[in-house]
Amino acid sequence: MTKQQHTTSAAPALAGDTARLALQCLDDLARQKGLDDVSMRDVARALSVSLAALQYHYPSKAALFDAFVQHSVDTYQKRIARIASENEPPTRFVNMLDFVARETLAVAQGGVLAMIEARAHHDEASHQALKRFMRSYLEAMGSIVAAEFPDLPPDEVLLCATLVCSQFEGLASTYEAACEIGASPQKLLEASVETAVSIVAQRAASRLNTRG
Repeated sequence: MTKQQHTTSAAPALAGDTARLALQCLDDLARQKGLDDVSMRDVARALSVSLAALQYHYPSKAALFDAFVQHSVDTYQKRIARIASENEPPTRFVNMLDFVARETLAVAQGGVLAMIEARAHHDEASHQALKRFMRSYLEAMGSIVAAEFPDLPPDEVLLCATLVCSQFEGLASTYEAACEIGASPQKLLEASVETAVSIVAQRAASRLNTRG
């Protein structure tokens, strides 16, 4: 089959939202049987398209991982932008951090991103996909910090973003165990957000005092 033949036959099969639906199929199937056991054929079958049609957009499982991560990043950034547009300081900063904390917990508790993270230690494609997601995570947090504290220089913004993200990632890794031994889920979340606000505010104040 020539490239022209491939284009004309496969592209219509994945017209409209079908390429996006493939990502949802990956998520659904991975939750049912585990990411390692989901094949490209499984996704194509769930979409009722041929494997060739699916591979027109996603040539391999690694490409499907990458697309899923990018879709997650895009959705994440759009939601942050919406929160920014709908809120005013100082509630904007707190609401953004609350959203990020909840999303971090949600990712840790299941879904494809959590499964990709679990594979990252032994699978290079998963490692690269996760690294791209974490980079975008830091950039999104950096944009939140920079908007709230415009006088902070870029290196300090990145440092604050890294500290906050690290705290939320730490919460995600201990959240379930803490709840099992009696911690209040809501209090854990609220305290985590309060601590994140304090981290950034203290560093911003320290930086301004140093300059003064």
